[in-house]
Amino acid sequence: MKRMAITGIVLAGFIMGACTSPAQEENQPTASVKEFAAIEKGMSYDEVKEIIGSDGKLFKESGKGTNNHKFAYVWDGDKGGQSFIYITFRNNKVMDKQGKQMQ
Repeated sequence: MKRMAITGIVLAGFIMGACTSPAQEENQPTASVKEFAAIEKGMSYDEVKEIIGSDGKLFKESGKGTNNHKFAYVWDGDKGGQSFIYITFRNNKVMDKQGKQMQ
């Protein structure tokens, strides 16, 4: 009985994971060349996240709690291999963006 309950929970998880909205299917958790090009200096982290469609991976952070809070996030590129984007923020605004194999 316990085994059947666990199996049911696992199957429900797979089914729920398989259900995606069309927007989720269109915007994968990787960054495309088009998304990279749309990111501009001065955008907030939330604006960048909305363009890419996922959270990035925090790479480094300094000055938290000060008026010089800097942090950098990395997103994998959709070209596979070594493609990625690296965005530096200062006080939650894009300061710089770099991409490898994103042209």
